[in-house]
Amino acid sequence: MAKSRQATGGAFEHRGRIFLRVTVAPGKRQAAALPWCSSLPVALERAHVVQALVDRLRAAGHDALVPKVVEAAANPDAAKLEAIVRAVDGLLAGQLVPAAKVDGKSFAAVARMWTSGELTRLYPDQVPAKRTAGLDVCRLEVLGKIVGGVPVTSFTVDDAERAMRSLPLDLRPATRRQYAQLIRRVLELSAYPLRLIPSNPLPRLFLPKVRNDLELQVLYPDEEARLLACVAVPLAYRMTYGFLARMGFRKSEVIGDTDTDAAPLRWRDFDLVRGVVRVARSKTEKPRPVPLDAGLCSALVTWKKSKRPSEDAPVFAVDLRNAETFREHLREAGVVDRPELYARARDSLPIRVHDLRATFVTVSLATGRPDSWIRDRTAHRTVSMLDRYRRAARTLEELNAGPLVALDIAIPELAAANTAALAAATAREGGKKVGPTPRNHSQFQRVDSNHDKRNQNPLSCH
Repeated sequence: MAKSRQATGGAFEHRGRIFLRVTVAPGKRQAAALPWCSSLPVALERAHVVQALVDRLRAAGHDALVPKVVEAAANPDAAKLEAIVRAVDGLLAGQLVPAAKVDGKSFAAVARMWTSGELTRLYPDQVPAKRTAGLDVCRLEVLGKIVGGVPVTSFTVDDAERAMRSLPLDLRPATRRQYAQLIRRVLELSAYPLRLIPSNPLPRLFLPKVRNDLELQVLYPDEEARLLACVAVPLAYRMTYGFLARMGFRKSEVIGDTDTDAAPLRWRDFDLVRGVVRVARSKTEKPRPVPLDAGLCSALVTWKKSKRPSEDAPVFAVDLRNAETFREHLREAGVVDRPELYARARDSLPIRVHDLRATFVTVSLATGRPDSWIRDRTAHRTVSMLDRYRRAARTLEELNAGPLVALDIAIPELAAANTAALAAATAREGGKKVGPTPRNHSQFQRVDSNHDKRNQNPLSCH
């Protein structure tokens, strides 16, 4: 019996268009148009390469992949063809999982596996649970309109750049970088642990640069005192602003964030006897206990007595999503002599609630707090992250701006309540002067040694 002839692939021209043709099964051939090709010899050369790939896949039992490989290999980009050859090499060497065994081959399908938690269930050691799935799903849907249907096996830098060009031009550079990070992350997961592609096709330089030279906005201690003393600003907001400026926490750690599933601080998180708050997991650290200074602890005790909340109630139930609310409160308090706090410029942004974190770091450095003390509260990973604040801190130090006013003194309602409570206690003692509770180290009460020195009168609100 005559030996069957080995298929080599062919090329033909039909109505002015050139096609390649390969044998994909006994007696069955598949053609693919090559609109980019201008000559039959070039098409024939491409057909030989594609036929070789098809034969190798069929011999290994991956017939289901053949039609897609033929279609993808007709692309004019030589780099894509090389990527397909490498993918087939890896698959046949046992280094890749056949795409047919994965629920979806497109960029959008891999993204859904990631955000839904399926990859975490399949590969718990390699893919941690996604904490920001809600926000990422929305952004991936935007990207999916452009590149969602592109197979990850043929995804290139051109596809990624096309998706980035589709984004609104007014997005901040940091936001654009987050979109780019999502594209890169989906492709990294496609490479490992899914092993659909040999490596991530996007270079590291693909991620947009984010400016870190913008001028930091910081409230001076007297400006912060004026804000907290302004009774026209709701007390709940002033307590929140005062807490953020004295603890250096991220806004999401205090009021929560639905996009990142961050929980708000609740009264059960505070130990107001010892003066400690337990912060839930942040974006950089595990849950951690953080000490409260004496003035802040006293303010929280007084505020809690007036509210009588449940232990599960959020402590700071305010809406800080609109930065203009914060700026309007500053104007209400008469903090209007620095226009840079409210204007967007080439090298600076208007002040935001997040800048209370910068205020904490800057004032702490200016008043001699060590880096380790600051990082225990802010959860900055390295000392170098504090270097951005040192110049502003030196300015505050030269101006002799001093520390922030103790919170139980800075807020008039709390100061009045404390004075009234002290007067009532004095009356109960028959006119004998009653002072602060003596230090009792057995109760682990924190006492700020500088508290008495900060007996300053807060500025009134005009």
